[in-house]
Amino acid sequence: MKLPITKEWFQERAAAEGDHEIGAGRRLTKTLNLSPDEIAELERLAFEALPAWARTEITALRSERDELRFKVSASALTDRQLAEEMAAMQSAFSNRGEHGGSPGGWSYERMGEIATEQQRRTASKPKGCAE
Repeated sequence: MKLPITKEWFQERAAAEGDHEIGAGRRLTKTLNLSPDEIAELERLAFEALPAWARTEITALRSERDELRFKVSASALTDRQLAEEMAAMQSAFSNRGEHGGSPGGWSYERMGEIATEQQRRTASKPKGCAE
């Protein structure tokens, strides 16, 4: 089958289509080398463009993250404090609701740190020894 499509016709159509994809292949993209200050400014602008409910939720999550990040090491806590913190985190996770989003990786890291410390202490106690 012979189609009346010439190279010139194809180039004209490509120019007319502009950014629309008219064929297979990869679109060229530009790499931006932004400074940390420029990235921070873009993040600020993106945050301000969000609806109020989203900004409120993100602010609350950031606060929760910061509070957990700056807690003392699990190894410095008593057994009771470990149990209380684990219970509090599990409760916070379960109260997020169906569309509450996923907790950040820092939450899982902290729970893992607490669980590991609890296991280490359990393994190091002589059998039959109660606190």
